Amino acid sequence: MPRKKNNNATTEARKKARREYEKRRRAKIKADPVKYEEAKEKERARRQQRKEQKKILSIKDLTHRDQKAQREKWRERTRKSRALKKCRERGMQLIRENTPPSDLEINEALTPDPSVSSPVKLRDTTPEVRRDDTPTISQRGETPSSISSRGSVISRQRRQALKEHKQRRKLTDVIIMNQKAKIKVQQKAIHTLQVKMNRLIKQVSQIPIKAR
Repeated sequence: MPRKKNNNATTEARKKARREYEKRRRAKIKADPVKYEEAKEKERARRQQRKEQKKILSIKDLTHRDQKAQREKWRERTRKSRALKKCRERGMQLIRENTPPSDLEINEALTPDPSVSSPVKLRDTTPEVRRDDTPTISQRGETPSSISSRGSVISRQRRQALKEHKQRRKLTDVIIMNQKAKIKVQQKAIHTLQVKMNRLIKQVSQIPIKAR
């Protein structure tokens, strides 16, 4: 009876599923501080047991040739780790430089500073209750025509203030629309940069560590 051929695709699928399961299991353990401490303690005990069984040798137990090879592996691993760290730092710096301002920063920039420009103060025309000691029109020396003129001035001031408010509102809306368009473009550029950075990190992490 002929032997069954090993299906490489099925074996790779099983290995991949196993790796994904282990990844989820480790993430679940790390999410729980108690379980994470228990897992670390268990791993330390297992490592100590393997050292006692001479399955794990320290650097002093190796030969001179093996010590040299091991130290070269450590140096290569350190160089690789530093290269990954620099790559990530450079990527984060580029992201920070190309990140557009948030909506809160835009609103703060558009909010007028009360210490610089104060709004137009309008006179209160609400009639007050006259008292006995309040001077009359004849006592103040005012005529009905002067009162009407003062009222028209106040009305013009109100209309001017309302017009300026509408102009500022339109200008603010235009600035916000332009900022949103810039944010959208910069977000696309940041996404492209992140994809390139992840590819570069993946390429660096796949570099084999070779001893001299």
